[in-house]
Amino acid sequence: MFYAAMSMFSWKSESDRKKSVFLISFITATLCSLLVYWYELSNFTLSIDEEFPDNFEQTVMMGRWAHALLKLWILPEPYVPFFSLMIGLIFLSLSCAVSVTILELSATEAALFSVLYIALPQFAYQAEFSNQVDTVGISTFLSALSLLAFKKSGYRLLSRGAATGVFLLVISTAIYQSSHFITYTLVCAICAASLLHSKDRPLLSMKFAVISVVSLIIYHLSTKAAKAYFGVVDFSYFLYLTSWGKKPVAECLMIIYSSVMSYFKMKSFYGFSVYAITPLTIVSILALSKENISNRLMCAGFVILCILSPMLMIFVMGTEQAPRVMIALPVAFASSILIAYRGNEFKKIFFCIAGVVLAIGVMSSSKLFYSDRMAHEADLAFYEDVISTVRLKEPSFSPYRNKIYFYGPYSVKNDWKVDNSDVFGNSFFYWDGASNRRILAMLKMSNVADFTPLTESEEKKAKSIGKGLKNWPSVDSVGTFDNVVVVRLGDPWF
Repeated sequence: MFYAAMSMFSWKSESDRKKSVFLISFITATLCSLLVYWYELSNFTLSIDEEFPDNFEQTVMMGRWAHALLKLWILPEPYVPFFSLMIGLIFLSLSCAVSVTILELSATEAALFSVLYIALPQFAYQAEFSNQVDTVGISTFLSALSLLAFKKSGYRLLSRGAATGVFLLVISTAIYQSSHFITYTLVCAICAASLLHSKDRPLLSMKFAVISVVSLIIYHLSTKAAKAYFGVVDFSYFLYLTSWGKKPVAECLMIIYSSVMSYFKMKSFYGFSVYAITPLTIVSILALSKENISNRLMCAGFVILCILSPMLMIFVMGTEQAPRVMIALPVAFASSILIAYRGNEFKKIFFCIAGVVLAIGVMSSSKLFYSDRMAHEADLAFYEDVISTVRLKEPSFSPYRNKIYFYGPYSVKNDWKVDNSDVFGNSFFYWDGASNRRILAMLKMSNVADFTPLTESEEKKAKSIGKGLKNWPSVDSVGTFDNVVVVRLGDPWF
């Protein structure tokens, strides 16, 4: 049935063939996206970092000035349920189709690649943050497009294509820095795919390293200029997160080894366990490809680089990275399996693998977002329980008259919380040590209560009162002064 569907596309020229392959990839990726992310598309739930209505200064401070400008001029700030995710998925599918064009895949290969690209639910960890899900999709698209522009110039460094590539990569990086690494993964995949077909000069695409360096320099300078123009603190997000120089070198190396190996031992983030099959593609290339031994060895070497390239930030930062940083993971996953498919006679088994991986992706994504849904419901129920106890001590309590301060974190029970799922399923009453600012913003965005934040002096007094209260649950967890109610949930982290 699949091959019959592919035969419906007839091509009169090479240009028509490329357009059809692009369309096949885009449609396949979009349909798979609807399957994998259907639950979040149809059941929006307020998650961590989605509680603030304006993120302009924060994103500029983090070096994501292009994201800030997109939100200011074009896209809704902070987000719109369904719409923002749908925009992100459309551009993610376009990114997939551009990658297919770069790798010069056939229609059948394009369909296989697209299923695998979307099936690994890395984008779920982006989609949880609805305030950036649309721009991250655009960023992945621009990153892949930058390499395509350079490829179309014949990999000439002094060309319009090279200049276009630099410009697109600067904007992509200024939207979401990790998208930059997609190009490294694709370059490794180009080299590996070229070797299997004995094409000339497989290393030509590695000239893109020059484009990458130039774009990073321009990005750094433009970020400094953007922060100065908008009057934002010149905060180095990179230096803040890096472990090099803060921990012993031996400890950093051990963390790097442990973090990287977790992806191949099925111990990394939830939904990523299928990535552990990628080393088998190396075995397949070496054992089953008909190419000469030299080409097979070089191809296997580039596939190893391709598989490891999404983890480059782990090496750069010297510590484990959040799953949303691993944005090139689906590209490496799809590329490595596609290259193994090219050199393997048993091709039908690869479509069976793709079907299984897609089913796992749908299940994993749905479970992650449902855990967030249940966490939010548990938070609202917990809040009502707290307010009931507050009213035992202060019968006249009202959000319209009183202020409230939550002291210390409390882990609200959520049986749907999945291990190794990053922020998914977390409670606002626990995350960030129970940040009062976050909790009040969540209650406001949920249309539950609109409390007036405490002044600096009130917050200082609330903390001193909180120290003397009992941990929740207890009527003695509640204290008051003036019109402020203090609720001690647990022991503060710091």
